[in-house]
Amino acid sequence: MIRLKIKNLCYSFLASLLILKGYDKVVDGFYLYKISTPKNLSKIEHLSLQSSCLDLPLTQEALNQPYYYLASGSQCFVFVSQDKKFVLKFFNHHRWKTPQYLGKISLPFTTNWIRLRQEGLRSTYKSCCFCINELSEETGVINLELMPNPKYSSNITLYNRLGKRYDVALNSMTFILQKHADSTAKKFLKLKAAHEDQEAKILLDQLFDHLIARRLKGFTDKDPNLLNNFGLIDDQIVSIDIGGLIKDPKKDLSYFYNHELKKVTRQLIPWLKNHYPELIPYTYEKIALLKKESP
Repeated sequence: MIRLKIKNLCYSFLASLLILKGYDKVVDGFYLYKISTPKNLSKIEHLSLQSSCLDLPLTQEALNQPYYYLASGSQCFVFVSQDKKFVLKFFNHHRWKTPQYLGKISLPFTTNWIRLRQEGLRSTYKSCCFCINELSEETGVINLELMPNPKYSSNITLYNRLGKRYDVALNSMTFILQKHADSTAKKFLKLKAAHEDQEAKILLDQLFDHLIARRLKGFTDKDPNLLNNFGLIDDQIVSIDIGGLIKDPKKDLSYFYNHELKKVTRQLIPWLKNHYPELIPYTYEKIALLKKESP
C-alpha cells in the first residue's frame, strides 16, 4: 500500500512537470517576472542608462494600443502592435539576473559568473544606444527606455500566445520601440513563389550593401543573420535585432571580411539550399566579388 502511494505520488509529480514544461513551451517562456526591471540595475558598473525618444507623437500613437506576442530572442520578448506598425521589445532581465545568495559567496567561479552576466547586460544596452543614437534609420528604433521612466502614466495591454491579457505599467519597465519590419526570409519566399528571381537578386544586393554601410560606420554584428535579423520597412532594409552590435576601431574592414562575412555565408547558404536554390549561384558570385574588394 505504501509502495503504491509512493508510486502514485511519483506519477503525479512527473505529470505536473510535463504539464508545466508543455505550458512553458506554448507561451515561449514568457512570464511577467522575466521582464521586470531589477532593483540593482543602476548599480551595475559602467552601465549607461538613458532615455531616448526620436519621435514623441509616433511613440504616443504606438503605445496607445494593445500588443500581441510575436517572438522571443536571446535578449528580449517581442510584441507586435494591433495595427502591425510597431514592435515593442521588453528586455529579458531574468537571463542576466544574479541570485542574491550568489552575491554573498566570494568564490572565483561565482565572481566570474556574475561578471559575465553583467557584461552581457552592459553590451546589450550599449548596442541599443548605438542603434538609436547612430543607426536609427538602419534599425527603425523610435524609443529606448533603459530605466523605468515616470513619464508613462498609463498601462500597456499585452497578450501572450494563449490570449492571456496583462496590463503592464510602462513606468516600471525598460523597453525598445521599433517600427515593424517584415523579415527578409518571408520576402525571399514571396519572391520565389512569384518567380521574381531578379527582384530576389536585388534584395540580396541590398542586404550586403546594408552590411557594408554599417561596417563603414564602425559596427560589427555578433549575429549577422540576413534571414531572421534583418527586415524591410517600405522596401528599406533594416536591422531587426539590435542587441548584438559592437563598435570597436580595432575590428576594421578586414575583420568584417574575414569573420562577419563568413558567419553570413554559413547561415545563408544552407537556408537557400532548402528554400531558394535558384539564388545560390548568384549568392556565391556576390560573396566572391566582395572578397575581391576586401583590404
